[in-house]
Amino acid sequence: MNPRFNITFNKVARAAEIYFVEKAEKYRRYWNAYQRVNCQALRDRLLCHPDRASLNEVIRFLNNWRCRLNYESFRPVLCEALEENLDRISSIHDDRLELSYSVRSKMETVQIVFQKFLTKPKMGPTVASKVLGLLNPSLFVMWDEPIQRAYGYRTANPNYSAFLMHMGEAAQKVVTTCSSGKPAQELGAKYGSDFGGPFPISSLINYYLWLTFTQQEEV
Repeated sequence: MNPRFNITFNKVARAAEIYFVEKAEKYRRYWNAYQRVNCQALRDRLLCHPDRASLNEVIRFLNNWRCRLNYESFRPVLCEALEENLDRISSIHDDRLELSYSVRSKMETVQIVFQKFLTKPKMGPTVASKVLGLLNPSLFVMWDEPIQRAYGYRTANPNYSAFLMHMGEAAQKVVTTCSSGKPAQELGAKYGSDFGGPFPISSLINYYLWLTFTQQEEV
């Protein structure tokens, strides 16, 4: 097995160190962008009443990753996607990856919402995963095309729930390879106050995947 797919606590800890400390200047705009949207207040607005300001915040976040989304044309698309899937998203908005990845009903819901998102204009797999990752950062792992390709998923018809189940197994391994058994708390205590934490395990995996496969860092 390619060692890059063997995700352990030491690897996500190393990714966090690169992202927030060693190469902070290089990646500052990315974690600053995430800090702006990683808050319960914004999630509540998106799930209860997605107004212009909250939708603009999401689009601004997405465009940090070169999504090139037009505010005026994409805002109603995003609003419609959220409103049409409100009940399904609300049913999993408190779930955590390491506990939910093996629950069939939850992964079925994930895939339904993901596929519904993909029917919207400009809502490709990357955008869909990032929006879901904002709505529940404790459950969803964001992916872009390099990560999709690395794990052998076709961009044209991605099986996101299968990927998420694979990431759930990785989350369990992150827990078992952490000496304290509490990786989120351990790294949250180290980086959280300055960088927008605490970080759920799914977010730690996000950093690792993005640095390893998209940025081609040696982690």
